[in-house]
Amino acid sequence: MSGDAVSGVDLVVHGGVVVTGVPVAPRARAVAIQDGYVVALDTDALALRATAASTVDLEGGALLPSFGDGHVHPLWGGVELAGPAVRDATTVAEVADAVRRWAAENPDVAWVQEAALSPADVEAYLATAAAGRLPVRANVALRADPGRWPRQRTEFVAAREMAAGSPAADHVSVRTVKMFADGVVEAGTAAMLAPYDDRPATSPHSCGLPVWTPDELKAAALAFDADGFQLHVHAIGDAGVRATLDAFEEVARVNGPRDRRSVLAHTQVVDPADLPRFAALGVIANLEPLWAQLDPLQVDLTLPRIGPERGAWQYPMASLLATGAVLSMGSDWPVSSYRPLEGLAVAVTRQTRDGVPAQGWVPHERLPVGSALSAYTQGVAYQAFEEDAWGSVTVGRRADLVWLDRDPTTTEPARWPEIVVRGTWLAGRRTWGGPA
Repeated sequence: MSGDAVSGVDLVVHGGVVVTGVPVAPRARAVAIQDGYVVALDTDALALRATAASTVDLEGGALLPSFGDGHVHPLWGGVELAGPAVRDATTVAEVADAVRRWAAENPDVAWVQEAALSPADVEAYLATAAAGRLPVRANVALRADPGRWPRQRTEFVAAREMAAGSPAADHVSVRTVKMFADGVVEAGTAAMLAPYDDRPATSPHSCGLPVWTPDELKAAALAFDADGFQLHVHAIGDAGVRATLDAFEEVARVNGPRDRRSVLAHTQVVDPADLPRFAALGVIANLEPLWAQLDPLQVDLTLPRIGPERGAWQYPMASLLATGAVLSMGSDWPVSSYRPLEGLAVAVTRQTRDGVPAQGWVPHERLPVGSALSAYTQGVAYQAFEEDAWGSVTVGRRADLVWLDRDPTTTEPARWPEIVVRGTWLAGRRTWGGPA
């Protein structure tokens, strides 16, 4: 839709650069919004300023498509923020002191435990959205448990239908089932193809602790896929990744072709032989890019367990992209920071905030700037089956936008964490930073 066909729009945003995310027209000078959708860009949008109901001056900043988060735990994060401040504690004594202080200050509050999202948690999202207090869109993933997943199928379908029939359906959906293939490397519970370096091969659980047997994982995946759910599987170790890919392959073989967009979450240690399988199976590789750095967690806990060869297989972002796989990015908040630009800086540099190592850790896995930004916008939109609705600033797409105080594409990536978010819009409605 051009400026000739639009008049009296709701909002024109101008005065900076619009980073559209569209390769053929990557930059514009303004965007016009009407009824929650982008209706004009660049010169066409600038021509509508005089008749717009309101305008926003970017003050030399940048407007981008909104960031998505392909793997995050808002309810867990909220519970953590409301409880004892233990995240920065470094000793058991500091944890105990924080809990003791919090308990003394909140004597009437019952105990901060939630294992994962259940159908009952959907009601919290729906109620929040119905009250106009949910400034994001959320697809709730329901956790399937190995011991009772057959009984969960009816519950999950009912929760999906409840959300679909709710007035808040535009904000909250329940289309995904989450499973854990394994644990984490640091605890020795990620499932590995070969024993951990710090465990004798003859010791119990020398290769970690799979949550499901391969056959159980396949059976549950087949069932939930048959129920029409998208599959989202936590897989950290190379054996966990392979078992998950095997399950996805079995689903496609038995249940037949359809647009599934199954998600392998975290994608940490990937045997090189499995890299081409993501694109071949249409599996989305979800990564938490902030983890792809030589921080103390990696240096002190991860690498000593799996050694240098397998250590170099971690977070193979560029290798997966080169095979044609779709990447989406997330934070896993509250496990790590929810701020996309912190993770994106690591995706592009593979460095710590101190610039270590100078050429980046496993430097051939660094992502180009455009690919990294795309994974945190268009990649997440694709994961959500909404690539035609958001993920780029394009005429006809929803006006889900973020205003940054500078253009990340012309800013040194190591400085991206310093970029300030000045505003956000959800379907043209200002959700952060001011009234417009």
